Amino acid sequence: MLKRFCCLYRVLLCLAVIGFPAMEAGAAEYTVTPSLKLRETYDDNVFFKGDDDFEHLASPALEIGVRKDTSALNVSCGWEISKYAQHNELDTVDQAYGLSTKAFLNPLLQIGLSGEYVADYTFVSALEESGLLAERTKRKRGTLGPSVILVLDPRNTLRGDSLFEKTQYQSDRYSDYWMEGFNVTWTHALLEKQTGVIFEAGAYLVDFDRPDEDLRQYVYRGLAGFEHRLTETVIMTFKAGGSHTKSDFRESNGRSDQEDSGFVLNGSVEWKGERMSLSADISRDLTPSIDEEIIIRDRVRSGLGYRFTEKLRGNLSGAYYRSKTQRVLEDKKRHTFVVHPSMAYGFTKDIALLLGYGYTWSENEVTSDTKDRNRVFLELSMAWPRQY
Repeated sequence: MLKRFCCLYRVLLCLAVIGFPAMEAGAAEYTVTPSLKLRETYDDNVFFKGDDDFEHLASPALEIGVRKDTSALNVSCGWEISKYAQHNELDTVDQAYGLSTKAFLNPLLQIGLSGEYVADYTFVSALEESGLLAERTKRKRGTLGPSVILVLDPRNTLRGDSLFEKTQYQSDRYSDYWMEGFNVTWTHALLEKQTGVIFEAGAYLVDFDRPDEDLRQYVYRGLAGFEHRLTETVIMTFKAGGSHTKSDFRESNGRSDQEDSGFVLNGSVEWKGERMSLSADISRDLTPSIDEEIIIRDRVRSGLGYRFTEKLRGNLSGAYYRSKTQRVLEDKKRHTFVVHPSMAYGFTKDIALLLGYGYTWSENEVTSDTKDRNRVFLELSMAWPRQY
C-alpha cells in the first residue's frame, strides 16, 4: 500500500513540476535555496537509554520556488545525517521531500495541493509532536492534502481541506495506519474588519493495522471561535468545540465498538515588538500516535525572543504535553516538559551561529516511571538563496 502511495506521490510531484509552467502565460520568478546546517551536540541520555554521547549532525537541504501572478509552486528536499562518536549503531539518515502548489483560478477561487514523503525514525517526531518517548524504529510516511478556498463575498470565506496519509513502521511494536479526512472552515469578518468569526467542522477515519486485532476509529469535530487583531502587532485566535469518537475493533469473542465524546480547543496569541517577540499557543485535540490508537493530546507551547543587537538574538521556548489514550485497547498516560534557551549570532542574513541547551523531563503516569535528559549544542547554519 505504501509503495503504491509513494508512486502516486512521485507522479503528482512530477506532474506539478512539469505542468506548472503551462498553467498560465507570463513571466515567472524562480528562487533556488540550497542550505546546510552543521550541529555538534552533547547528549547525557541518548534516546533516554541511559548512555551519553556526542552527536555529529549534517543537514543539507534544497528548496525551489516558482512564482507567477496567480500561481505558485514550492518543492523541497532535505536530509539529516546523524553520526555518534561512540554508539555508531545509532547512526541514521532521515529524508524528507515536500510539495506545495496553489493557483488562483479567478479572483474568488483558489485551489492548492500539498504533500510530503518522509523516511525517518520515530523518536524525534513523536517527542516534538506529542511528548511521547518512542522506541527508535524506521518509519515511512506519505501525505497528500488538496485544498480549495472560495471567497463568497468581501466578508465571508469558505475553505475546504482534505488529508490522506499512510504511515508504516519497520518494527512490529507499532501499528501501520491509513488516515483520511476533511475539514471545512467558514470565516466571517465583522464590520470593523479587525475581528473574524470562525466556524469549523470536520471528520476523519484512521485504520490501524495491528498484528493481533485491527482497529478502525472515526472522529467527528466541530469548533467555533474568533480571530482578532488587537493592535498592529498583536494577533489572537481562539476556537473551541466538541468531538465524538467511534471505535470499532476485533476481540477474541468477536467485534466490539466503543464511543467517546469530549472537547477540543485551539488558541494562540502572537506579539511582535521592535526588539522583543512573544508567542503562545494551547490546544487539545485527537491525533493518531505510536500508542496504536488515537490519543487525546493536550499541548501548551510558548516562545520569547529578544534582539540584543543587529546580529545577536536570544530565544527561550518551552512546552508541556499531556497525552492519553481513550482506553479502547490499553490505558496509557504521559506528560512531558521541555525547555530550550538559545543564543544566535548572525554573521550575515543567511549565515548564523547558534548555541543552545535543551532539557526534557517525561513521566509515565500509569507506572510513575520518569526520565530526563540534557542536551547542549553548537550549530552553524548557512543558506545561499538565488533568484532568477
